[in-house]
Amino acid sequence: MGFRKIKLLTTAKTDENQEKGTRTLTFGGNNPMKNVLIRFVHTKDSGKKIRFTMIGSSGNGFEMKFNPEEETVVDAEFTAIEVLKNFLASIEEEIEPASDGGNSGEQ
Repeated sequence: MGFRKIKLLTTAKTDENQEKGTRTLTFGGNNPMKNVLIRFVHTKDSGKKIRFTMIGSSGNGFEMKFNPEEETVVDAEFTAIEVLKNFLASIEEEIEPASDGGNSGEQ
């Protein structure tokens, strides 16, 4: 996971030094948390998708586990923020269209 993605979870700032060829992520300070658009997409066995979409910010920090034999995992908690009126989050599920073109109801 790159520094830019980790920065979205914190109030950290990023500094790049082209001469040294380094990028530093510094935690702390008075940097405000950024609101981010979060979307998770799950593909069901049928090939149809379920999409979770939310505008939020990171809360309660995050946890990173480094294990050279596994993927690096970042556990983070997000809090929904009402940036758009009457919207915190949505869950959308793709379903088979009704044969008559109408609403087939819940499945």
